[in-house]
Amino acid sequence: STSQAEWQEFKEYADISGNVLVSLVSLGGYGKRAESLEYLTFEEWEKPIWEEFNALKRKGYKHVSLLGSSSGATLILHGIASGNATLYSKGPDYIFLVDPYIQPQDRLLSVAPNWTFLGFTFGQNKAGIRWLRPTWLTPRPSQTIVQTNRLIKQAIQELEKGIVLPTGSQLIVYQSMGDTVSNPKGALFIQDHVKNVSENTDTK
Repeated sequence: STSQAEWQEFKEYADISGNVLVSLVSLGGYGKRAESLEYLTFEEWEKPIWEEFNALKRKGYKHVSLLGSSSGATLILHGIASGNATLYSKGPDYIFLVDPYIQPQDRLLSVAPNWTFLGFTFGQNKAGIRWLRPTWLTPRPSQTIVQTNRLIKQAIQELEKGIVLPTGSQLIVYQSMGDTVSNPKGALFIQDHVKNVSENTDTK
């Protein structure tokens, strides 16, 4: 997730149930000062995901799964397409994607790079464009919108070519039909373009 706070409640529940161990990972640059995001690319956002995955594998954990939401889910897809999930012989057991950010509800996102080129700094406007309204994080630099747009385009291109899951991995997609950020069509697009998808793949 972009920040660990988004999944803290889930971790606390998992800790109580005792059925699973949860490691919270913040995307690169997130959870810090907004200025730290100004010059980071989406590839750098993605690095901590695979650093943690590989660290757990090195420590001997045999059953490691990935769970990502929104842009975090999109980054996981990109990482799988790039081969980051198969640095070891076995990929993740399960890959859970929650509200993956493939098709934004707000179509203005696709023209955001043009706005930043013209000098708009809407990333600092708390009352501005609705996808930047603060939740867990302070207002982010406009560069994050440019990188998010790059990530979505790259993920769509990879999906159109066909993303093959690592051997033994299963993908499960959960999508809220009332999501105001991610268009539910994105989850169906993933389901149609990822190979070896589990029959359990669902949209909810």
